[in-house]
Parts: sequence; structure tokens; C-alpha cells
Amino acid sequence: MNQLVLTARILTRGAHRVSPSGQTVLELILWHESVVREAGLERTLSFAAPAKAVGSVAERLHQAGEGAYRFTGFAAPRRAARSREDMQSSPPAGLIFHITEFEMENQDGLR
Repeated sequence: MNQLVLTARILTRGAHRVSPSGQTVLELILWHESVVREAGLERTLSFAAPAKAVGSVAERLHQAGEGAYRFTGFAAPRRAARSREDMQSSPPAGLIFHITEFEMENQDGLR
């Protein structure tokens, strides 16, 4: 299963564009901060993550205001799909978070 859930703020929004297939596309950089437990220790995380939304989700995100959001989606390689053998000899340059749904978060949790 490939499903990611991330609470983050929108750090930057790329240009609102239309793909060759006619879909609206919006590329973003998300900013995440949290404290997690790993091996019995607390670990503070702060990082920027590249993300992309397509279709109606991109349209809604283009209009979204400031604040924290809970994003749901999946991770995919930045490069086009290749065979497993090709990936072993030359791994992708990284992953991008494809957002399939989102909702705004408030101080007490999700709306």
C-alpha cells in the first residue's frame, strides 16, 4: 500500500498550469514540523517536501488560504516509470507527494 498522510503548511505554490492531457496541475512545497518517537526517543522533524496536485484538488489548493492542512495522497518517483532493473542501476532523483485530498486543520484538530 502506498498512502501518505502529512500535516503541513503550504510554503510555496508553483504556477497553476494545464498538462498536455488537459488536467489542471499545481506544484507545491509543503513545510512540516512535528515531534515523533523512534526507538524510545523523541525526534524533532522539520522539513520541506515537494508535492503536486492534479484536477479538482489542484483547483481547490490554488484557492486555499494560509494555515495548516492535513494532506492525503501517495509518493511517486519524480521520473517517469521505469523497469525495476533500470531503477537498481539508476534510482530516481527523489519522490514527490501526490496530493489526492486535503482539509484545513485548526487549533483543536481537523475541521
